[in-house]
Amino acid sequence: MLAAVAILFIVWVIAAAQATHPKQALASQDANTKFFETVRAVQTANLAGATNGELTGSVEKLNQALELIESANELEKRGQLSDANNAAQDTLQILVSVQSEALSLQEKAQTRSQQQRLLTYALAPIMAFLTVLVYHYGGQAYRRYRVAKTMNMRVRVKPDARKK
Repeated sequence: MLAAVAILFIVWVIAAAQATHPKQALASQDANTKFFETVRAVQTANLAGATNGELTGSVEKLNQALELIESANELEKRGQLSDANNAAQDTLQILVSVQSEALSLQEKAQTRSQQQRLLTYALAPIMAFLTVLVYHYGGQAYRRYRVAKTMNMRVRVKPDARKK
């Protein structure tokens, strides 16, 4: 009977340790997964056309989150699971804010690129029309200049021509 109670106690301790430890490890795993998702979101914002100046704050926050993830892993290795969980939760909060910031930067960059594309397509026919006008009126002015220069010519006798 005593052996059965001891075995039940050992099984209960192992089950309790496994029940609490995976949850603690799960928080750091969630932070790692969320970190990579956030990095992808920032890269997508960069590819959408966000400037380096706009992304600087996000990158600094990502570096801060990476430091917190490393400290959470160190705390887990030392056995300080509650502190590791707190660090992982702080990391998740930072990453959520960075991810929302990256999405807003992506939308802003897409809007800016659409406006630039629209401006380019709108200005192309205008510039073509202005080029045609300059060519036409420039040609007319050049022809007038040449006609005026021709009309202002004077006939001069060459000194050699008088001797003959």
